[in-house]
Amino acid sequence: MYAKSIAKWVGIWIAVLGVCSANASERKVFTIGATGKASSYYAYHVGVSQLLQNKIGYQATVQETGAAIDNKRLLERGQVDWAQFAEPDFFEFYKGLGKWEGKGQPQFRVFWAVNPIVYFIVVNKNSGIKSVEDLDGKKFCPGGRGSNTERMTMEFFEMLGVKPDWFRGGYSDAVAAMKDRRIVGYMKSGSISAPDATILDVQTAVPVDLISFSEANIATIKKKYPYYDFLTMEKTPYGIAPVTVRSVFFIMGTTKEMPEDSAYKIVKVISENVEFQAGTYPAIKGADVPALTLKAAQAPLHTGVIRYLRELGHEVPDRLVPPEAR
Repeated sequence: MYAKSIAKWVGIWIAVLGVCSANASERKVFTIGATGKASSYYAYHVGVSQLLQNKIGYQATVQETGAAIDNKRLLERGQVDWAQFAEPDFFEFYKGLGKWEGKGQPQFRVFWAVNPIVYFIVVNKNSGIKSVEDLDGKKFCPGGRGSNTERMTMEFFEMLGVKPDWFRGGYSDAVAAMKDRRIVGYMKSGSISAPDATILDVQTAVPVDLISFSEANIATIKKKYPYYDFLTMEKTPYGIAPVTVRSVFFIMGTTKEMPEDSAYKIVKVISENVEFQAGTYPAIKGADVPALTLKAAQAPLHTGVIRYLRELGHEVPDRLVPPEAR
């Protein structure tokens, strides 16, 4: 009798372990590191959360954050499962370049790319600001507090010898300060094709202009960051052009701890339901997410993403294949 009882419990535990093992590569509850609620990007994350719930029953809670730098810390600590970044900035975090020298995050992985984005220097048109140098001594917001936009802007201006009177706060604070004419401008990332919510909001109260980086500015910046790209836009969503801006890709970053099956299912749903996402974030309309991800990524891709890309017939460059996928 005792032997039969032992055998019974051993059988139960084997069954339980088998179920756990089968489910070890999938998880269905997640937290997304987003950005400030005033940004158009926040709406995108909300749309993604709704899409995952509707299509595959995954629950993804959208967490308001200070954007990239804040998201980097949260992702390092495992407090979010994936988060909003720009590439190649995410590559800097992964590799430990620039400010992050010696502090690389080898566990970071690219999840998917959303669309190309640029950084606009937005100013009150009546302020008389016509160049980056004109911002010297003026009250200016470098970007949302804790964001990589803020870090990048302050570093760029230091390299250029321009010293604004920095206004530090979130994007809601910057918008209010622009409307009240307490600041002359702010730096804001945005789509090349769809208008940003904060800039549209500012335009309801004051006329805006967009300031270019000059060729000399760009040459100085590229001495330190030769892999940074700049773009001259002949058309913008605001009817202001031409303007020369820094260009990057809006991506989602995760870590190798994300279960492969979950990552595969998420990126598949994202790729196959672009129009749904365009309902909350028009800039993604018509995007080929798999092709864009291969184009944008500089840090390695997640194994689940590689699995989906190969399933579609895409060739994944060796530089984007992490050790765990070899």
